[in-house]
Amino acid sequence: MLRGLKFHFDNEYVSEPVRYGPVLLWQIGDIGCDPGYLVKDHEQYCYEITCVVGGCGTISSGGPEYPIRKGQLYLNRPGEIHHIRSDLMDPIRYFYIGFDFDRAHMDPMWTAIKKSLDACEQPLVEDLFTELENRYTGYQLQVESLLRQILIRLVRNFEEKKGSGAPSGSLITTDKT
Repeated sequence: MLRGLKFHFDNEYVSEPVRYGPVLLWQIGDIGCDPGYLVKDHEQYCYEITCVVGGCGTISSGGPEYPIRKGQLYLNRPGEIHHIRSDLMDPIRYFYIGFDFDRAHMDPMWTAIKKSLDACEQPLVEDLFTELENRYTGYQLQVESLLRQILIRLVRNFEEKKGSGAPSGSLITTDKT
């Protein structure tokens, strides 16, 4: 166990990713950090979804640090360099899932999901928290607009998957292409 971690449960399948349909599972884990602990910069070799389940901290993907707290998701893509810093007062705990796609076994739905993950620049939820944190002029209207977008995308996501046999959950992201 690394110093500064309360616990680190890690399953890595780097040498032999586990196949779930066209999705290849590379890693899955649970990390509980001590106050102020820094998960140092490292390059992602796959997509990684970080799900904060307790506490708070900051996360960065080669740019400014963004606050992240319980209930939030963060997406890193292959090749991105990122780090996570645990809060001093309310240390972070998070789950992470590292995965990629087997392009030889992707149907149009999975191709669209990969394209969406590759194209998203910033999650809508992150925009929402930025507005609430900074409270710039007109932030209330921006928050309302973002909430509407999140809810509409959520509904559309579930409508599109009805009857397809696809899982009902999804990341809510902005496609700025």
